[in-house]
Amino acid sequence: VHNALKYGRVMDEPARVKLRVERMERMAVIDVVDRGPGIPETVAAQLFRPFYTTSEHGTGLGLYIAQELCRANQAQLDYVSVPGGGA
Repeated sequence: VHNALKYGRVMDEPARVKLRVERMERMAVIDVVDRGPGIPETVAAQLFRPFYTTSEHGTGLGLYIAQELCRANQAQLDYVSVPGGGA
């Protein structure tokens, strides 16, 4: 949610993030959707790689650790591009 609020802005408008929780078969699904410009495919392909960052202040470990924690708990963390921008 923090990344969506930080990078999911449209021009000078306040950041808006939509959370959706639903049950699909025997799983819970949580969607975090922003309205930002989206992520280039070259960056999206590396989002969960350790130490990959596009920020001069980041470590590149946040999404990697989040995904590893999900895997350790039989969960899944994915990035899905939204047509017309957003993630």
